[in-house]
Amino acid sequence: MTCSFYIFFSFKIGVNMQSPYTELKQNKLYGGMNECNKQSKWKYSAEKEIKIILDNWIRLLQIKLGWINDLTKLVAQYAKYFKQLNIFQGHPLNVTGMKFSPDMTKIVSSSFDKTIRIWEVESGKEIQKLELHPYWVKNAQFSPDGAMIVACTSNRTIRLWNARSGQELHQFGGHSWIASTAQFSSDGQFIVSCSKDKTIRIWNVKLGKEIKNGLFP
Repeated sequence: MTCSFYIFFSFKIGVNMQSPYTELKQNKLYGGMNECNKQSKWKYSAEKEIKIILDNWIRLLQIKLGWINDLTKLVAQYAKYFKQLNIFQGHPLNVTGMKFSPDMTKIVSSSFDKTIRIWEVESGKEIQKLELHPYWVKNAQFSPDGAMIVACTSNRTIRLWNARSGQELHQFGGHSWIASTAQFSSDGQFIVSCSKDKTIRIWNVKLGKEIKNGLFP
């Protein structure tokens, strides 16, 4: 069995011919809460409503809070405006993360199958596979220029690759627990990582070493 992940795009929509807006006459939604407002009428464009839906949907799923019935109705109403663009299949085990490249033409994914894979968005084809046996991987992502890939591995290291050749450039070791995530700085010169060891660490990409860390009790 192979695991899949999906990407979607949305259509620009209008609710009726007279107005590109819908009215929420008695209720407004923000921050995942539902509050009555009898004093005024709130107007949202259909696209803003979809953003509200997805923002709250993602947030609520992540922190496992309750679900609002009104959100269910809105999701059902607007789901038809989202179209599946592609399915990416190949990982035999659960996918732990996926991110677009800066130019949006590729996706990098990580998995418990101990691989990082790069996919072409338009065709859905796998164009690169990095094998990390015996360690599984999480939170792989591209550098701001798309030239490198960084990921957290189960042996408590942050690892860096050349995105085109697949050559490993550096391994950053220092966390005493598996890193939760690793993120490039906007200029691509540094990587910041955090872990359940209660530390945040900053790494110099060129030098391949840690330059700063902080402990958070």
